[in-house]
Amino acid sequence: MGNYVAAWNLCKNMLKRDPQPFDIYAQIAQNDVRFIDQSAQDLPEYIDEIIEGYRRISWDDENAVNYLEKIVSILMTYRPNNKYGIRVTYEAIVKEYEKQMDYCSAIEWSKKLVQINKENDAIHTYLEIGRFYGELNEFQTAFEYLEKSLDLCVKVDNEGTSNKNRIICNQYFADMYLKKGNFDESIEWIEKALIQLIKIRENTVTPWHLSTIDHQIDNLREKILQISCHQVSPKTMEKVNDLLSLITSVCDTI
Repeated sequence: MGNYVAAWNLCKNMLKRDPQPFDIYAQIAQNDVRFIDQSAQDLPEYIDEIIEGYRRISWDDENAVNYLEKIVSILMTYRPNNKYGIRVTYEAIVKEYEKQMDYCSAIEWSKKLVQINKENDAIHTYLEIGRFYGELNEFQTAFEYLEKSLDLCVKVDNEGTSNKNRIICNQYFADMYLKKGNFDESIEWIEKALIQLIKIRENTVTPWHLSTIDHQIDNLREKILQISCHQVSPKTMEKVNDLLSLITSVCDTI
C-alpha cells in the first residue's frame, strides 16, 4: 500500500514550493478521501478545492451524507457568508436522507434549511417537511407545516410566483388527504389546483409552458381517477365526474 504519511508530507512540501498544482493532485486523488480529509486539516488555503473534492466523492458514495456534512462544517468555518453554498449543501443532505427513507433526519435538516431560506424557498421547504411527516403518518404535524407554507404564500403574494406557489400548496394538501384516506377533502384541494391551472393555461401561448401545465393537469386527473376507485360519498363522486368532464373539455389533447 505504500507509506501514505510520507507521500502526504512530500505533497505538502511540493505545494509550498509551487501551490498551482493542487487541483491536479486533487484530481489524481479524487477518490481517496484521505487526501481530502488531510487537506482540510493542513491546507485551509485550498478550501474551495477541498469542498469540490468532497462534492465529487459525495456524488457516488454510500457515505455521501458524511462528506456533505463535512462541507457544511467547512463552509460554516471558512465561508460563513456563502449562503448559497450552505443552502445547496443542506438541500443535498435532505435528498440523501430522503433516498435512505430516513425522514426524521430529512426533517431535521429541512428545518435548518428554513432558517437560511428566503421566503419563496421556505414555501417549498415547509411543504417538503409536511410531506416527510406524512411519510411518518404524523398527519397532524404534516398539515401544520402545509398550513405554514400556505400562509407564507399569502404573505409573499408576488404576481406570477404566487399562483405557482399556491397551486403547488393545493396539490400537496390534495396528496396528503389522499394518503390519509380523506377523499372528500382531497377532491376539494384538487379542484382548487385544477381551476388555478386552467386559468393560467388560458393565458399561456408558449408551447413548452402549455406542455408543462397539461402535464400537471394530467397528474391531477390521475389523482381524481384514483379517488373514483374508492367508496366515496355521492357528493364527492359527483365532483369527480364534473372535474373529469372539465379536464376533457379544456385539455382534450392530453
